[in-house]
Amino acid sequence: MILVHLGLDRAHPILLAEADRLEHLARDLRAIAGGIGPTPEDLDVAPVVDYWQWSARSMKTVIGILQGHPRLADGPVHTTEVWAVDLERRWARTLSRFYVLGDQHREDNHAD
Repeated sequence: MILVHLGLDRAHPILLAEADRLEHLARDLRAIAGGIGPTPEDLDVAPVVDYWQWSARSMKTVIGILQGHPRLADGPVHTTEVWAVDLERRWARTLSRFYVLGDQHREDNHAD
């Protein structure tokens, strides 16, 4: 997750590098969907992973109460992965879309 609110001068090169990486992924996925990839040349230069197995890594997501999503009903939500966030301007960019960050959950919000 890229913390934009820490300063665009610090976030700028990271944002551009991540955008390039995602554009390459999108290009490859379109090629695979079209039956074009990966090419023998792609695989010739690809690193090899021996003794591999599946694993899972976690990324930050947002959970909360959703309002105004174009396809989902208002109510509890667990977003896709957060790629960039600005806590000062109160937004998050997930894999799928921007979200406005409303009131933050606090453990001390309940009455004693």
